[in-house]
Amino acid sequence: MTDRLSENELAAFAAAYPTMRADKLLWHAGFPDALIPSTTLNSGDFWAEVSRALANGALPGGRRRLLARAHRDFPANGAFSAGRLRRVLLVGASPDEDDPLRADRELREIRAAARLGHLEVSAVLAAELADLRAVLRERPDLLHLSTHGDGTHLYFETRIGDGQRVEASEVAGALARYRDTDQVKMAGLILQSCEGAAVAARFLDVAEVVIAHRGPLDDACAVLFTRRLYEELLDTPELAPAARQAAEDVARADPECAGMLADLIVLSGSG
Repeated sequence: MTDRLSENELAAFAAAYPTMRADKLLWHAGFPDALIPSTTLNSGDFWAEVSRALANGALPGGRRRLLARAHRDFPANGAFSAGRLRRVLLVGASPDEDDPLRADRELREIRAAARLGHLEVSAVLAAELADLRAVLRERPDLLHLSTHGDGTHLYFETRIGDGQRVEASEVAGALARYRDTDQVKMAGLILQSCEGAAVAARFLDVAEVVIAHRGPLDDACAVLFTRRLYEELLDTPELAPAARQAAEDVARADPECAGMLADLIVLSGSG
């Protein structure tokens, strides 16, 4: 997808950021100093030059970065809403007695994607069930849950690293209590767990969209899927199509992950 600004976005930037204010916005977004247009231009021409530079690759993810900065300044301006930063909370657990999960690698990939400017990321690793209370503090749009699973339980940790086997319905119930406290339903929950399909529907009460996987989930493939999913959210803001595209890309790129697309589960509260 091109980084060129739409006509509506161009008009909004020209009105909100005349040339005497535009430099500061561009600097904060990381736009190259050498490519900032002359401030002698009128505001419309200035932003048209910025748009052309973005389309030519001046700043990867630059459109989204500029929209995100502008949304902070003018949250009521609908033209900038596509740049709203999505808050992502990763909660990961890998008890000592089980095969290690690499939630830390998934976190690294999410943070790498966040450098494109469309995500804010927080995390709890070695998580106990009680650590899901971070949902209240972080108020995430997307909860990324990386744990072992057996189709009935998800596995958290104790303070000393032992497994804490918790029924998925209890996990969903805890999240429901936090939802009721804030009166806000999360936009999405990404369940990176073996046999996640068996429990995914239980989380539709707390998230508009639930992403999960059938059967065993290979850890390396899970990391690749995470990378592509959060990169794809830059250009495909809706979680369901972004997840399908990410699974397709991973299946195509790595033969050992060929099952990622066929095993992907995408559930939506709207059907």
